[in-house]
Amino acid sequence: MDKREIGKSGIYVSPFAFGGNVFGWTADEKRSFELLDAF
Repeated sequence: MDKREIGKSGIYVSPFAFGGNVFGWTADEKRSFELLDAF
């Protein structure tokens, strides 16, 4: 997995993250599975 440094901090992060805070709140079960399958 590629990592990118944040400025010159020495902290490296993935360039893309898929958050899961919408599942069960703003996305119903069917839509949640569609999103995960697409990812």
